[in-house]
Amino acid sequence: MPERGPYDPSVEQRFSRPEEDVRDLKAIAVSIDGRFANFDARFANLDARFAHLDSRFDRFEARTTRVEEALIELKTMFAATLPHLATKADLADVRTELKEDIAEIKVSLAEKPGRTYMWGILAVLLTAYACGLAGLAVLR
Repeated sequence: MPERGPYDPSVEQRFSRPEEDVRDLKAIAVSIDGRFANFDARFANLDARFAHLDSRFDRFEARTTRVEEALIELKTMFAATLPHLATKADLADVRTELKEDIAEIKVSLAEKPGRTYMWGILAVLLTAYACGLAGLAVLR
């Protein structure tokens, strides 16, 4: 058995256990340092992502502003136009008035002579005129 020291062997066991614990803690610290380095790389990547998201959000905000302005323009146009537009009741009234006017026009056209009648009258008048001219020629 190797000679250990002038102190009690149980003391050596008590000191060796903390030394092992310190070694374990140092190994854990090295592992944690590696993980923190990995986190630093991830955070650097997150910074770039956030910068990209900020620029996209700015563009989105500009688009939203343009859409809002267009909606305001549409709202003012509708507010100015809608009171002057006809309702269904107005359109129904106009439709009935138009039907009545068309019926009146049909009645008035039915009372007027047709094309054939007018050509007949013209033929009779021309015949009478020709007979009159022939009668004058005989008399002279």
